[in-house]
Amino acid sequence: MSGVPTGLYVFLVYAISGRFAAVPSLIAAWRTGMGAPNGGVGAVLQAIDAVVIGSASLMVGGSIPCSAPLRLPSSAVL
Repeated sequence: MSGVPTGLYVFLVYAISGRFAAVPSLIAAWRTGMGAPNGGVGAVLQAIDAVVIGSASLMVGGSIPCSAPLRLPSSAVL
């Protein structure tokens, strides 16, 4: 890979994403006073909607160019 230290970058990506997941979880536990195992149940559909509205393709092969303006009216339904 042309001397790029991929192991270091993979480690940093996992560390940073773990921190981004831990901070909101700690804030939610602090505000509610408990850790709810089903706290993010409704967030899955919203995350999928954000990916689709952001014009990312759900199929292998990349995103669809210039499709974001076509999907903007669907955000009013959310």
